[in-house]
Amino acid sequence: MRVALWLCLLLATAQANPDGGVPIKATPSVLDDPDRPIDPPDARRLWWTFPNDDATAIEIDAADLRAYPRPRQELIKLVDTCDKKRAAKLIAARDAGATTPLRELRLDTPGDPLPRRCINTLAIWKKRLGTTLTERVEDELDAHLSFLLPRQRPKTAPVTPNPP
Repeated sequence: MRVALWLCLLLATAQANPDGGVPIKATPSVLDDPDRPIDPPDARRLWWTFPNDDATAIEIDAADLRAYPRPRQELIKLVDTCDKKRAAKLIAARDAGATTPLRELRLDTPGDPLPRRCINTLAIWKKRLGTTLTERVEDELDAHLSFLLPRQRPKTAPVTPNPP
């Protein structure tokens, strides 16, 4: 197997350097240890939504995470280290009539019956996640919400009976 990988690398290098120049040096970890198991994809799923609203949640996928400068584990750590007392105060203030926009970052883990939730204001999320990722998921959430709950519905034509 190692020989096959080296041949593929050699062929790719030859195609990248047809003039016979200095070959590109590549040292992928699979070539270093072919018996090393490949890391499975993370089964945990991250969601962005309004607090306690699972119907309009959107998943933060790999494309969204490109806008986040740190590893995915940092987002998971944010959910794990969330201040639950602060979240409860924010929800109570919202229920009392506060208009500060709140958002929730939710983590679903297979085998765990209840998701872990972290609720904060949108301004705090912009600081923690960065403006790029926050704006990206906010745009997706707005589009998703307007699809699920349109402001205007098309008018239906009145039904006229067929002439005899």
